[in-house]
Amino acid sequence: MDEKSVAWNTYLNIIIANILISSGDVSVTWTSSAYPKLYSNDTSVNPLQRPISPSQDDVLGSILIVGAILGPWPFGIIADRFGKKKILLLLALPHIISFLILGLAKNIYLFYFARFVAGFGLGAGYYLVPSYVAEIAKSSHRGGMVGVTNVFWCLGDFLSLVIGTYTNFSNYNFSLMCFPMVFVVLFVWLGIESPYYLMSRRKEEAARKSLMRLRSNNHEEVTKELKSVEYFLRLHQDGKFFDMIKDEILRKNILISMFLLVCLTCSGFWGLTFHLELIFESCSFSLTPDTSAVIVGGVLLISSLFTPVLLDKFGRKPLLITSFCGMHVSLIILGIYFSISRMEVLASTPLFCLALYLASFNVGACIIPWILISELFPNKFKNAVASYCTTLFWLVNCLVTFNFNKLHGTIGMNGIFYFHGVWCLIGAVFGYFFVPETKGKDFSDIQQMFNEGIEENRTFEI
Repeated sequence: MDEKSVAWNTYLNIIIANILISSGDVSVTWTSSAYPKLYSNDTSVNPLQRPISPSQDDVLGSILIVGAILGPWPFGIIADRFGKKKILLLLALPHIISFLILGLAKNIYLFYFARFVAGFGLGAGYYLVPSYVAEIAKSSHRGGMVGVTNVFWCLGDFLSLVIGTYTNFSNYNFSLMCFPMVFVVLFVWLGIESPYYLMSRRKEEAARKSLMRLRSNNHEEVTKELKSVEYFLRLHQDGKFFDMIKDEILRKNILISMFLLVCLTCSGFWGLTFHLELIFESCSFSLTPDTSAVIVGGVLLISSLFTPVLLDKFGRKPLLITSFCGMHVSLIILGIYFSISRMEVLASTPLFCLALYLASFNVGACIIPWILISELFPNKFKNAVASYCTTLFWLVNCLVTFNFNKLHGTIGMNGIFYFHGVWCLIGAVFGYFFVPETKGKDFSDIQQMFNEGIEENRTFEI
């Protein structure tokens, strides 16, 4: 097998692993296509036979996130013991069960259960898939390869909107069930275990074979990379979690990661995408709400295609700041639009602004916090930190999403856009002052950079 054929194994594994990401994200935009059907009085459209209430709307959106809050813990613990390949295969099961129930059920409480189960797979997948991709990708292309995850997030969002628009409720859910099933078949057949996990279990020969399948047939190159992996794994290998809290640099990195995720959540993406069609219903332009939602989903998918290239070309920090600034501008304009009399000449403003918002979101804010979590911590602590960060992310997300309708009734649609716009500005300022640049560095180089006290692009201490 030649060098190019070997390298394609890396790309193929990244693509297959990210099908699992699409399996999770179709649940995120599921509500945008499902709500119009579930609010319908037409019993041939609504499987529940009567319209849902606003409180049931809130639960259907937020209970997915409740599951996502809890999901990282059991799956993260199992991943440390059994490896990422096995745990990723296991993560497909909640998605399959969820869509099967949603396709067959006629009871709102079964819907709640199905959404909760899907949340388990969603929450764990949000950090385990980027972590797996980061461990099998070459250091020089790691940002771009993890950026591919964002493409599959957006692919899941887009296909969910399209399928939901043109199918009935049962077929909609059975179609979405195909995503995790395809992933299982392909990953069982072609999936490669992370060399970092294998080395952590002292399976050096298996790790060597894994790297040779992923990277190169050149024994010298593989041996050099294995030594880098071994050095990285030795860092803090005997440490306990509270040792990391005591470590000044690692403690700062935890705070950076957590606050970035709070800014990402409060930027409004999930609350807004859960309610795309409802937002467009309050506008006056001629396109139907479901068509507008599909257009926005298409913009989300197309703009995501540029992220992998931009990440390795410009680095994490500039893209993060640009991303938050673009989101801020588009949300403030949307807030102004909903604050004034909505003139017919401005009727297309929400569509253009939401498209700009989603494109800006895709430039960096959507994926960079997850890349940093996979890069900033020694292997000993990585899954534990990721579990804490992911739980915080989904907890804040739950609060924001569950209170969307309450906020709408209290401060109006314009107030919602202003609220999220301010958080985007906070994210940009925080990124400028505190986020380190890790472009092009392998894991051992990043840890050495911190150990030597070289914190690039860091202006102030936390």
